[in-house]
Amino acid sequence: MKLAPEELPFATMTDELRRVRSGWKTGWAIALLVAGAALAIFSIVNYDWWLEQAAAWQGRRSGGRGLVAPGAVLIGFAFAAYGLLQLIAWSFSWERVATGTRLRRLTAQQLRLAPQDAAAWLDRFRSGDPRTYLPLPVGKGSVACGLWIAKADGVAYATVSAKVDRAWHPLPVAVLRENAFVALREVPLDGFKNPATPAAIKGFLDPFLRA
Repeated sequence: MKLAPEELPFATMTDELRRVRSGWKTGWAIALLVAGAALAIFSIVNYDWWLEQAAAWQGRRSGGRGLVAPGAVLIGFAFAAYGLLQLIAWSFSWERVATGTRLRRLTAQQLRLAPQDAAAWLDRFRSGDPRTYLPLPVGKGSVACGLWIAKADGVAYATVSAKVDRAWHPLPVAVLRENAFVALREVPLDGFKNPATPAAIKGFLDPFLRA
């Protein structure tokens, strides 16, 4: 299964992390697939009915009469295809092997950086100091990153991959514990494009704060 650039580094940590199917993501994908297939089948079987309904349209809507029946069929197939894609590629999560705790992805971003800058940015994450890695330089570039947290275990992960030519190359995962974990935990979900908050900075600097 093809992994997203920010997930590639996890493939090197098979002793600590594993990729598992997510129950709610799988359920949502199946619901989309079934609903889309049902709509497509209904629209094909009742194609003439759709034509009759569209024929009654008057005024400005009349111009779309010929699109109603085929449009209903296409919408059904589109939902089914999207559900199938979700089921095959996007219905998985990562969990810690030792505890079974699922990782929660805090953010996944493409960074406005050159490939040679990837290692330096990983060092910023590894420092654990939110003042060094926030705000993320989000934009079109050749570096992808992800920040993940296993709150119950008091551990977080920072991933970085660099794009060289057309291939993504993963760097080693930065594991964040203790005050580095606390600081990351205090970053708002919408705050990764902003400077570090006082709560995140305190979480990193206060020697009495631990996971």
